[in-house]
Amino acid sequence: MWLTRRWTLGTVKRFINGEASDPQNLYKRCDRQDFPDPQSLSLDDVEIELFICHQNIDKLKYCAPKLRVEHLRACLKKSKDKKQEEQIKHIERILKEESNKSRWRQVN
Repeated sequence: MWLTRRWTLGTVKRFINGEASDPQNLYKRCDRQDFPDPQSLSLDDVEIELFICHQNIDKLKYCAPKLRVEHLRACLKKSKDKKQEEQIKHIERILKEESNKSRWRQVN
């Protein structure tokens, strides 16, 4: 969510600076993400929003791996309930690879 918001804010910033190539897509993206009208924002407003996005991304950096594992385990449980063998193998492989990756990071 925060990454998408940061990306949209970057596009709004380029729009304010007169560098946007297609403002139609920007308006659609802003509507989808409940942003105010890009023409009503000032450059200072966009800079403040970008700063807030960067802070929230930095906060999530430390808990994101744990959240990803929880999400994958929840997906695995759903797949087991639905008896989707292909999906189960795929998710188990991802969990195994990521645990090996973190183990080797600790070793090195």
